[in-house]
Amino acid sequence: MEKLPEEVYNLIFKTVNEKGLELYDVEYDGKNLRVYIDMPGGVTINICEEVSNILSLKLDALDLIPHSYILEVSSPGVERKLKNATHFKKVIGKKIMVQKDNDYVYGELLNADDQLITLKTLESSYLKPGEIVNINYSEIKKAEVKVTTKELFKK
Repeated sequence: MEKLPEEVYNLIFKTVNEKGLELYDVEYDGKNLRVYIDMPGGVTINICEEVSNILSLKLDALDLIPHSYILEVSSPGVERKLKNATHFKKVIGKKIMVQKDNDYVYGELLNADDQLITLKTLESSYLKPGEIVNINYSEIKKAEVKVTTKELFKK
């Protein structure tokens, strides 16, 4: 990932907040600028399109990224990536997959604070089902919410 100029991040953050939305994440690889927005109940395609149009105009007018890029604005989705303590705190009670170096844990997120998460293991490369494990954020290589088909379609 390439480093996004701070003024670009600040512009995105301010624009999203002015619309009453949450800036969930920003990813930039030098060619693609992905902006993930959220709100209670989720965002619609129309909201994403509106934010995309506003951001596109502002970014083009200020010319803060000196080369061509592709702007994508979307929801983080139901199986969203978890990258920081705030993300984990919002999904307490849900099932998540956590990848450490060569190990993984799939389980129910019981707690999340500013240093670590606590999981009740459902499946793992090194733990038995039902085991409770604490994992420091520094140990996490990758994490995301996992939703079963049954959970996805129940109302």
